Amino acid sequence: MNRRQKKKAYKKRYGHNPPTKSYIYQAYGVDMQNVADALAEGFRKVFYAAKEAVEIIGKKLADAWEKTKERIQTMTEEEYAEFLEGLEPEARGWAAAIRMGVKKDDTGN
Repeated sequence: MNRRQKKKAYKKRYGHNPPTKSYIYQAYGVDMQNVADALAEGFRKVFYAAKEAVEIIGKKLADAWEKTKERIQTMTEEEYAEFLEGLEPEARGWAAAIRMGVKKDDTGN
């Protein structure tokens, strides 16, 4: 839409010509600063909600890991043998370390 059409649309909508040297009629009377502020506020809310969701997921994963470690340490030998059947070799090493109470860092050492 060209400038002339925007000006006519503004006049049709508001009943008078747009102010001279103004960008207001370019967006049909919408103040672009308000739009930018609302958009920034929306992004801020979305990022804050995402941050909270990641924190909650992290806490739940940590709780699940602690429960799994406790379960591995307290299960009977028969349950432990059955548990190991479905695991890959690396996971078996982790389970054995947990079972024996050996502390391993994230690198496996």
